[in-house]
Amino acid sequence: MKYLAFTPSYAYLLIFIFGLHAIDAFPYCIDLPIYGGEIINYGKSNQSIEAYPITIGGTDWYPTWGSVILLIGIILMYWELYKSTRTSDLVTMDHALSTVTFIIYFGFFLGQPWAGNSLFLTLTLMALLDVVAGFSITLAAARRDVSIT
Repeated sequence: MKYLAFTPSYAYLLIFIFGLHAIDAFPYCIDLPIYGGEIINYGKSNQSIEAYPITIGGTDWYPTWGSVILLIGIILMYWELYKSTRTSDLVTMDHALSTVTFIIYFGFFLGQPWAGNSLFLTLTLMALLDVVAGFSITLAAARRDVSIT
């Protein structure tokens, strides 16, 4: 449990996405609806499913796996910002690993064809925001804790 204190959450999301790629499901799962129905062609016949919409506010919403991954990324962003408010030695390790995680995201985005999509770019920018906001919030919290008289 102590590893969760300094391991960046976006690293777990990156491992999950890389696992989806390893089973040949990412990025094809991005546009696939969550709820299945009859098979139609989205480009890959074995992963093509028609969705049943969710009616919200009188309109039909077709949630996709990409939107679920993005929502998970937003929740992880909150968790990472919350972790940045603490001041300890583990926070420094967390920021260093967050920087490495961002570099890996950016490298995948630039170098891998399967990662060259808007969802992966959004997650890469969220990893960058985690690095920048993490350092900023930790610095502000450290200034507040130190009193010079």
